[in-house]
Amino acid sequence: GSIPQTLSHCRGLQILLAPDNQFYGSFPKSLGSLSELKYLNISGNRLTGTIPVALANVTKLKRFNISENQIQGNIPPELGSVTHLMAFSMQMNNLTGTLPESLFNLSALSGLIFMTNQLIGHLPKNAGRFLPNLEQLYMAANNLMELSGLLFLMLQDF
Repeated sequence: GSIPQTLSHCRGLQILLAPDNQFYGSFPKSLGSLSELKYLNISGNRLTGTIPVALANVTKLKRFNISENQIQGNIPPELGSVTHLMAFSMQMNNLTGTLPESLFNLSALSGLIFMTNQLIGHLPKNAGRFLPNLEQLYMAANNLMELSGLLFLMLQDF
């Protein structure tokens, strides 16, 4: 079945883990009203639609995993306002467009995984400048053309 819109009534919900089920239908916009949510994992389902801009309202979100669905469209630049975000995994979807520069200003981010999508263009010029905690960056199987924005990363043990 689909993820019920009534989940938005669970105002105190902090963790939503529902990976590897058979959920289908549009990405629930109602998740954007869960202001206490810290961990969201709905990977490995059959969700469609776009990433709701309303998720930018979930400012306490630390881990966000929507991998292995059928989500499409652009990554909303508004997600760059989720300043506590430590891990963002969106691999194996149908995401298009460019990577928003705002994602590369999330200083708490330690993992950014967006491989196997249809993203295009260049990484932002200062992509690595404001990511002091970045440990994982997976971007294979897209249509990216330049990585010079990563010059500022402090790579150790490479």
